[in-house]
Amino acid sequence: MRALISALDPDPTHAMEETIWAARNRGWPGIEERLALLSDIFELIREGTP
Repeated sequence: MRALISALDPDPTHAMEETIWAARNRGWPGIEERLALLSDIFELIREGTP
């Protein structure tokens, strides 16, 4: 629930940081791989696509 609430924060950077923190502390199986994929996607969005 905390990850979902954190994701709705109006500050996108804070939302991302808090959501990642909540997900890691939950200990979901495979979370590190999923977070790595999301991080790659976030970088592509931030840089823009050609």
